[in-house]
Amino acid sequence: MMEKLALQNQTVTDIEQEAALNGMTKEDVSQAIEILDKAIVTISAEKGKLGAYQW
Repeated sequence: MMEKLALQNQTVTDIEQEAALNGMTKEDVSQAIEILDKAIVTISAEKGKLGAYQW
């Protein structure tokens, strides 16, 4: 779980640089960024739900 949250702090440039080292194509990087964007939205929504239960 912490790894997923750490990904939220990576920039697009960080992801592109890491992808280049791993031999990923630009299409692979684009797909990865889309997935991360969706994950960030999901995490934000879940954090919002948790906030609703705090005093």
